[in-house]
Amino acid sequence: MLIDRKGPGTVDGDFANYVIEETASTARVQVDPNRPLIHRTLRPIRLQAGQSYHLGNGGQSGSVITLSVDGSASPALTPADPYR
Repeated sequence: MLIDRKGPGTVDGDFANYVIEETASTARVQVDPNRPLIHRTLRPIRLQAGQSYHLGNGGQSGSVITLSVDGSASPALTPADPYR
């Protein structure tokens, strides 16, 4: 992703890029060193070639899902395969 100094970025290349945002409903349950990460309600945005994300205002043209991470569980991700 190429990012301009004013904040807008555009994906350049053949592979998807991901930007992971926190929202008002995100919960950092456990983020301690040497402990399993537990983070609820993250917002990953999948960006393909030519799609954009603005670091300043969060504007984007990608696809969005809701993701939770629990490093003490199996599977650790919900949904289990967020890349589909």
